[in-house]
Parts: sequence; structure tokens; C-alpha cells
Amino acid sequence: MFYFRFSLATREVEEFVDDVTDCFFYEEGFYFRKHRYPSIYRKDLVTGQEEVVRGEGLFIRDIPYNDEGQRVIISFVSLVDGHLYYTMSTPAGVYRLEDDGNDVLISNFEITSDQVLDYAYVTSSLHKLYYCNSPSSDFTLLEYDPETGETTEFRLTTGRDGRYGLKIVDGYVFYRTRDDLNRIEYTKLFP
Repeated sequence: MFYFRFSLATREVEEFVDDVTDCFFYEEGFYFRKHRYPSIYRKDLVTGQEEVVRGEGLFIRDIPYNDEGQRVIISFVSLVDGHLYYTMSTPAGVYRLEDDGNDVLISNFEITSDQVLDYAYVTSSLHKLYYCNSPSSDFTLLEYDPETGETTEFRLTTGRDGRYGLKIVDGYVFYRTRDDLNRIEYTKLFP
């Protein structure tokens, strides 16, 4: 999916970034993940320079396998209070990127060696990180509080696999299901 930028001053449209899946703005940067290049990128809003923040920056088929037969694939990315959080396939889990460039494991996942983390969405709301770490239809949402380090579970009983397109707005969890990726459902999470 292309992201375009329109200048109100010049009234000109430009192609800004191609192949974007997850994205957000922070300070003077546009952070995003590309669909076929599973890394985290940052495009400077002033200079237009693009850099790889985390990952290999390679096309998914070109990412090398490690000694255990696994590839490091970054699947989803979110921002909480200036810290970057993302899912990574090897070792599988939710991570926070520290200022020194180190990965800090927040929660681990159990997946097979070549399974892509298509279900491990991360999103944020009210200074907390939300994610699910299981591909089952028994949808459990996890809330991580970066301030306390505590994790709270919310069981969402929909009868469907509800792990796609996870967003939280005004205390509601919005998501799509595998059964119908065009239908958006929601559940009240907190008042």
C-alpha cells in the first residue's frame, strides 16, 4: 500500500512510502514496516532519508536461516511512550527496542520454526501495549504496562479467530477475524 504526502502549502502530492503495513509518526520520523520486507524502517520527515531501524531490510525470501533453521522476521510494530515495540519470529516474542539498540523480551511465543507471526499484532492505547500471542480461536488479549512491567489477560469470547488488525480506541478492541477479514468486530475492554 502506498502512502502519499500532500503539501497544503504547494498543493502537490508525492509518493511518500511504498508497501507499508504498520506505521506511526514519532517526533520527526515516520516509522513503518513493509509487507514484503519484514523490518522496521524510519523515514525522516525533514530530509526524506530512509533507514532500517531493526531487522535485515531484505526481501522476505532473501532473509537467511540461522543454525536452527529459523529466520528473523519482524511482523508488527507499535509505539508506547516513545518506545518501539514489535514482534519478532526468532526467538519468537514481543520486544522493546532500547535506546542502546538492544532487544528486551516482553513476552515469548511458541511457534514452529518457519511459522510467520501473522497473528501477533501489537497496538497501544493509554500508555499500554496490547497484543495476542496465540493463533487459536480462543482469543486472549494481553495488556502490558511498561511502567510496572505487569501483564493482564482479557479473554474475548467471540467464537472466531480474532487476531487480525487489532486496534484499541476509546476502551474498545477492534479486530478482524480469519473467517471474514472484511468484517470488523469490537468488544468493550474497559470503561
